[in-house]
Amino acid sequence: GGQNNTTKNAKISKLFSYSGLKEIYIGNTINAINLNSFTDCKSLWKIEMQNGVKDSFSFSNYTFDGCTALKAFSIPEGTKKLPGRMFRNCSSLTAVYLPSTLTEINSGSQDHSTFANCVNMYFVSEPFTFTSDDDIPAKEDIYYFPSGLTKITDEHFIGNRLVKMIQNDISYYAMHT
Repeated sequence: GGQNNTTKNAKISKLFSYSGLKEIYIGNTINAINLNSFTDCKSLWKIEMQNGVKDSFSFSNYTFDGCTALKAFSIPEGTKKLPGRMFRNCSSLTAVYLPSTLTEINSGSQDHSTFANCVNMYFVSEPFTFTSDDDIPAKEDIYYFPSGLTKITDEHFIGNRLVKMIQNDISYYAMHT
């Protein structure tokens, strides 16, 4: 028999933290990105994750914390939880896709929330592949959160303009039923 080169349950560790990494492609053999994997990769603007539904995909705290050039991110299906500080201080982050499998966003406190200080971030309803600025999905008039997401509060978005939209116009961002 031949050798099977497929890796199962592979994880990315903090190998890339504080590096000059600009782009990364994450294939379908990866099912977890660990603590501080890409922390303060200030030149990282593009993360492409292979499409396809996985049974589970997990991120850890501080995954992309301080990636100030990151512009858009489509969180893969199979992701159930977004940990604290995952995108904290990603000041260029705009479009984010939340998968249908998502059940929890860590709200944290102060600057510990998942999307703390992502001042221009918004959600989009369809997964996308981001290869250039032309691929960033436009902001939508109405966004429906995944049906399994049971709690959403302004604590999730400390330092984000989205907080004002949730507080001032709850019908603009509504739970999907």
